[in-house]
Amino acid sequence: MKSYRNVSVFNNELRDMLNYIKKLNEKPTIIISSLNIPKVKRNNLLDKMKYFKFIEDLEILYSLCNYFTHIYIFSEIENLSRDLQEMENAGFKLRNILSYKIGWKYNKEEKLYFDNLNYVLFFTIDNIKVRDRKLNVRRQTNLLSDKVIKTNNKDYPKEIIDKLINNSLMKSLDENIIVDLNSVTGNVAEYCLKNNLKCYSFGKDNIIHLRLTKLLNQLDNYKKKEETKNIDKKQLMKDEINKLFKK
Repeated sequence: MKSYRNVSVFNNELRDMLNYIKKLNEKPTIIISSLNIPKVKRNNLLDKMKYFKFIEDLEILYSLCNYFTHIYIFSEIENLSRDLQEMENAGFKLRNILSYKIGWKYNKEEKLYFDNLNYVLFFTIDNIKVRDRKLNVRRQTNLLSDKVIKTNNKDYPKEIIDKLINNSLMKSLDENIIVDLNSVTGNVAEYCLKNNLKCYSFGKDNIIHLRLTKLLNQLDNYKKKEETKNIDKKQLMKDEINKLFKK
C-alpha cells in the first residue's frame, strides 16, 4: 500500500485492500467498480479457483457495507445480466440501472438509443424505497448525462465519476469513504485527492502512482504560491502602516 494524503493505493491483491478496510472497521459510503468476472473453462481447476476467490471477495465486500453505502458497478450490454446476477447472488439489492451515451445512434420510431450505451448498476444492501440521497429515484430516463461521453481508456469516465460521487456524498466530507475496486488509470483516486475525500483504490497499473505523485506536487506548489501571496499581502499591509506612522 502507498498513501497520497487521503488516498491509499493497493497493488498486489484486492483481498489485501478489503481485509485492510475490514480490520479498520470502516464502512464505505461509495463503492465504484467493474466486475471482470473470471471466465471458467470446463474442467479447468485454476479457472474455478479464480472464480471462487471472486465470489469470496464479493461476500467480503458485502460485509463492509451498511445502510448508507451506494455501490456503482460499471458494465456493458454484453455483461449486464451476468454482472447483475453475481451481485444479487452476493446479497446486493438493485436500485436502478443507470446509463450514459457513448455514441449518437438513435432510433426515431422507438425513441430509444441502441448499442451505444454503457451502464452503471446501482446497488444498496437493503430494500428500503425512501432514502435521503439523490440517485435512488427511478425516472423515465436513466441517462446520467445528455452529452455523449468520450471513453478514451478502460477506466471509468471522469464526467460519470463526478456525477455519481457528487450525488452520493454524505453531508459532511469527513463521513465519506470512497472505494475503487478496479482502477485502471486512477480516475477515482485523482478525483478524491483533488476534493479531499478519503479513498481506497486498487489497481495494478503503475500509471496510478505517477498521476497521483504529479497531482500531489501540483497541489503542494499551488499551496506554496498561495502562502507566498498571503505573506506578501501581510508585508504590504505592514509597510503601509509603517508609512502612516512615519508621516
